[in-house]
Amino acid sequence: MNYSVLHESCCVEQNNNKQVIKNGVDNMLQMKGTESKKQNSNIKLPKSAQKIFEYLKEVKQAKPKDLAEPLGMPSRTVRHALRKLVEAGLAVKIPDLYDLRSSYYRIKQ
Repeated sequence: MNYSVLHESCCVEQNNNKQVIKNGVDNMLQMKGTESKKQNSNIKLPKSAQKIFEYLKEVKQAKPKDLAEPLGMPSRTVRHALRKLVEAGLAVKIPDLYDLRSSYYRIKQ
């Protein structure tokens, strides 16, 4: 039996399988990307979230407690609005490494 021919055919088959798997994964990622875009376009932000979004554009990043006072909003409203911004993909939650009980929020780049 010619093992070099057998080895070559196995390698070709493995490479073809890897390509099929790679194409399948790429297709799934593309589909997931379009689904998330559809979801984001259907999200309606409350006025408090819109106000916080505009404020975060100016200050770059802030903690929820730092947003409540200057915007004149209750802290619960601020937390809800920030959660909506993160869900919509407009903001990012960044843990405070000095105090892991709190987080910073920043507009997504």
